[in-house]
Amino acid sequence: MSSNKHIAIIGAGLAGATLANKLMSAGCAVTLYEKSRGTGGRIASCRLQDTCTDKGANKGANKSADLGAPFLSPASDEFRHWLAQQPCVRQWSPCIYDFNGVACESNEANRQNHSHFIATPRQSALTRELTQGADLRTSVRVGQLLPARDQESESKRHEAQQQNKHSQVLLYDEHGKRLGCYDAAIVAAPAKQAAPLLETVPRFMRQAETATPSISWVLVLHINSTLPITAELIEGQHPVLFRCIKDSAKPARASTSGNGNNSNASCEVWVLEATPEWSALHRDSQPEYVAEQLKLAFLSLLSREFNANPTIMAERVHRWLYSRHTNQDSDQQVSPGYLWDADTHIGACGDWLESGDIEGAWLSANKLADQVISQLNLK
Repeated sequence: MSSNKHIAIIGAGLAGATLANKLMSAGCAVTLYEKSRGTGGRIASCRLQDTCTDKGANKGANKSADLGAPFLSPASDEFRHWLAQQPCVRQWSPCIYDFNGVACESNEANRQNHSHFIATPRQSALTRELTQGADLRTSVRVGQLLPARDQESESKRHEAQQQNKHSQVLLYDEHGKRLGCYDAAIVAAPAKQAAPLLETVPRFMRQAETATPSISWVLVLHINSTLPITAELIEGQHPVLFRCIKDSAKPARASTSGNGNNSNASCEVWVLEATPEWSALHRDSQPEYVAEQLKLAFLSLLSREFNANPTIMAERVHRWLYSRHTNQDSDQQVSPGYLWDADTHIGACGDWLESGDIEGAWLSANKLADQVISQLNLK
């Protein structure tokens, strides 16, 4: 069933993808704008060969890894139930060790509770699945949202009001080129990127400006051997490392090569996340320096606690400027978890309007979708 409503969404992370999926289910046509090359946001995946130098026989192998959130750990039954229903999602119960090389007592309970969920064959598969059917426009930076009525003459505005025509929103790219006219426009981007796009609704822009993002440095390593350890997730107290994830141990992952063969069955991929404090301290450090420090910390850990000395075959470092959000405005009214202006048909959703994490992004998108469906009479 088609509603003849056309909605623009800016941002193709989990919030934007979830919103798009729910609006399409209500009959809307959705155009999804994403500044990067693909969907995913903070559950994006990467290919190591894009930016690394391989050595030896594995040169050119199509290796991939989860660059963002390594797994989804639902706090609510609602999110857990939704994840369990997604065709591409599997449960994962990794063997957990601390940074002293000690297996955690929670391993058995973790296996029984199935506390982690992952998308297969990589995390970004979830957003790709959710956005099927949308008009996805990647590598496009939206620069401005404007109510169409602001661009019309007074007589045309009066005529539209007399005919009960609904509001429409014009989108322009970063160079001022018009992208299209839509029945509503939703910003599903991190707060600092959302703020200038919400300028037309000043109270929304101010709220976005109060959200404080935290930074996270991540290093992906391709190891040309199988480590003599059972650990698949290492976490706890460490001056540099927040956690280390054996990405190649996740279900339905190729051994580290995406080419479908078993030639690299003895290889592993590990993803290292720096602590929030260390990441903030090195916010503007050179990527090469950050990569070297994280690598040294990991190799030292392996040698000291696990008696392992692997060879690094490839690596990729990434800085997440908007890893998660906290809101510093204690005086603002309690947010419903989304922003929606019924007058302009401009809105926003994202983790910064909820709990600040991936689940918050999903919750925010669902709440806004319900509001838009009701507001635009899509039921």
